[in-house]
Amino acid sequence: MDRRHLEYFVAVAEHESFTAAAHALRIAQPSLSQAVKALENEVKTELFHRTARGTFLTSAGEAMLGPARQTLRGFETTAAAAVNVRDLTTGWLDVAAVAGVATDPLSDVLAHYHARHPGVVLHIADSGSADIADLVRTGAHELALTWNPRSDEGLATYSLAPEPIYLVVGADRGFAHGASVTPEQLATVGLVVNTASRVYLADLMRVQGIVPRITAETTAREVIVPLVLGGIGAALLPPRAAADARNRGAVVCRLEVPLTRQVTAIWRPGELTPAAEALIGILRTPGLTAPPDPFR
Repeated sequence: MDRRHLEYFVAVAEHESFTAAAHALRIAQPSLSQAVKALENEVKTELFHRTARGTFLTSAGEAMLGPARQTLRGFETTAAAAVNVRDLTTGWLDVAAVAGVATDPLSDVLAHYHARHPGVVLHIADSGSADIADLVRTGAHELALTWNPRSDEGLATYSLAPEPIYLVVGADRGFAHGASVTPEQLATVGLVVNTASRVYLADLMRVQGIVPRITAETTAREVIVPLVLGGIGAALLPPRAAADARNRGAVVCRLEVPLTRQVTAIWRPGELTPAAEALIGILRTPGLTAPPDPFR
């Protein structure tokens, strides 16, 4: 099976358009169409529905997409050995993250990574509403960072040290900086939450017998602190975000009954590319990912 045909097939599947895929690949559309047709002839079935609304995978195409991505990644791994990617002078790191983890702690981890391996191109993706474990399992991403993955997902994992979660409130809400907030107080505080982490935070609170009261929900994490400072509600934030909120004028409180979050790296069992192995090595470095103290 021709590698170029697989690359073209994946490009059309991801762009849902022969025109857009041809533009991204910088080839003529007729050449792309001929290559995909040759692949369909080889597998003896149509891989795309071609309609006026766009180009969509058939059931056969859906079944082929994951293995095609993994095969292409295998080509990349093989080629890497020939161009000294094992020395990490060049290469590509592909990592996905759930909302919140991409900025904290992944951005800090990648800063250390880039300082050590400046020739490696970083590709960071937000998982959005997709199941991040499925994105790794199907080969869409080689490695991902998430919260507490299920033990039955069949993936290799490495968990960072648990991080405390703090309550961040506006300066006019009557809380003293560094004060300890009881579960009863937390249950009455209206919370501003990110849509992607709402269920995760609610589950953490329910373990402590607390039913959260939501006053605002947003898909944009960058507006959480402004909403808190504007008096809309409080927020439950990890250390880096809490420290940033304090620098912007918010009050940071401890929780009498601690809540923690644990970030875990996940990947398919088996050999990782050298770029991904290097990231796991950084995650394992003691103290390298230690969060700041928002009370200093």
